Amino acid sequence: MKNEHIKNVILHLDDDDPFLIEIHRRFFPLKKSLTTADRLVHPMGDPAFGVHFVRAYHRVRGWLPDEIWWPSIWRAFCCLRYDKELRGKDDNCFAALALGHPANRPKQALLKGLLCTGLSYGEVGELCGLSEDVVEVFAHLFFDFPERRDDRSFVTKVLNPGLRLSVARPEMSGAQDATLLLVNIGYRLGPMPYRNSGIDLANGVLDRSVAVGVFAQP
Repeated sequence: MKNEHIKNVILHLDDDDPFLIEIHRRFFPLKKSLTTADRLVHPMGDPAFGVHFVRAYHRVRGWLPDEIWWPSIWRAFCCLRYDKELRGKDDNCFAALALGHPANRPKQALLKGLLCTGLSYGEVGELCGLSEDVVEVFAHLFFDFPERRDDRSFVTKVLNPGLRLSVARPEMSGAQDATLLLVNIGYRLGPMPYRNSGIDLANGVLDRSVAVGVFAQP
């Protein structure tokens, strides 16, 4: 999903659309209505736009707009809505949704880092033991960096969301900081560190001595 496509969809949604209602509730609760800028500001910078979009409709048992043509979005929507009926029929989509669960944050950190390297979905899958389809659906839902990396403002928001002078500091800890380090390594250095550096691929745990050496300077 390119940012231009996302923008076109958001701008043409009705005011009472479930996704816009969710945006209003979460980010602009004190405003009477959303401006055009309000509609765009969060979706355009959200790498997990796909899953947030799907869940907004699933939550109210609504139906996706006719303008939505992204296959991964429809697959995820159908898997959520028709869980029992599709069990065993789209296992890759269910696997991608499961990867997005908070319990899988170490695996997510590894995947997100690899998705920033420029590798294909198939190559990412080979490095972390997943099928190309699972990786692609996961990316479209939870971390759509490969499709949107040509948008510089989007890339900046993903790589440095807090506008820190340095995105790696010795005192950083926790899954979210590890993810931030991994995506920066992937984007700046490509896939080589994942093959040859001190990163524990099994657990998605970063060897901070490597990361701090790479990013010590602003």
